[in-house]
Amino acid sequence: MSLADIVVSLHLRDLYTTVLDPGFRKIFVNANRWFLTCVNQPNFLDVIGETSLATKMAVPKFAEKQKEEKKKAEPEKKEPAEKKPAAEKKPAEPKKPKKEEEDEDAEFKEEKPRSLLDLLPKSTMDLEEWKRTYSNNDSKVAMEWFWKNFDREGYSLWFCEYKYNVELESLLKTCNLIGGWFQRLDRVRKYGFGNAIVFKSADDKNHEISCSWLLRGKEMPQEMIACDDYELYDWVKVENTEDPELQKKVGEYWSWEGSFGGRVFVQGKVFK
Repeated sequence: MSLADIVVSLHLRDLYTTVLDPGFRKIFVNANRWFLTCVNQPNFLDVIGETSLATKMAVPKFAEKQKEEKKKAEPEKKEPAEKKPAAEKKPAEPKKPKKEEEDEDAEFKEEKPRSLLDLLPKSTMDLEEWKRTYSNNDSKVAMEWFWKNFDREGYSLWFCEYKYNVELESLLKTCNLIGGWFQRLDRVRKYGFGNAIVFKSADDKNHEISCSWLLRGKEMPQEMIACDDYELYDWVKVENTEDPELQKKVGEYWSWEGSFGGRVFVQGKVFK
């Protein structure tokens, strides 16, 4: 048993005892086995006692209260004392079909806040068309399309460098670090495009992560800042996008080929 086993299992205990009913947890065979192994250790039992798994998914009290208030607000249906002739009946109002089983999660779905980027004037460059052009053509054709259609008023270019390159000895861990970051940037996908490059350090002892980004708007989007990984990088905005040297650098990062200022290319990963 490790400290991590203790911390994570105790964090999951409330879920296992109140929310994760048999049907929900059925597919998590390995996680269930690990959790039960932890909570049934003698030291666990001495401190927290026995752990009883949930048999039915609990519903938050405020949701039950809302259901009760809604039920009270609805008028009670009474059977008419006498049946009236069909001619005297008022036409019944059409009713919406009800689901056989109520989707409990629907009550807790929060409406996603609208991005400030959606309020910007419409861009002259179609980001999705750029991504298709990038994916379906060689780098020369793609970059010619980009610089011809790049909207300098609607988009900005950025470079960033990972702050802790000295820790990146393993290539596998370095690539996993980038992959995890890109997964957490799902909200940026609609507004951005980028490439992360893994270089070999000058002393050949570790790796370095360097990225080139195309992002909606002239400032750093809140969707990017909200991701915890944002703080792990030093960011520099490209102020002069007409500079041939900067255009060459962007092209190298997005095509994964070139001199890279003398840096040794190892691997790349695209975000689109």
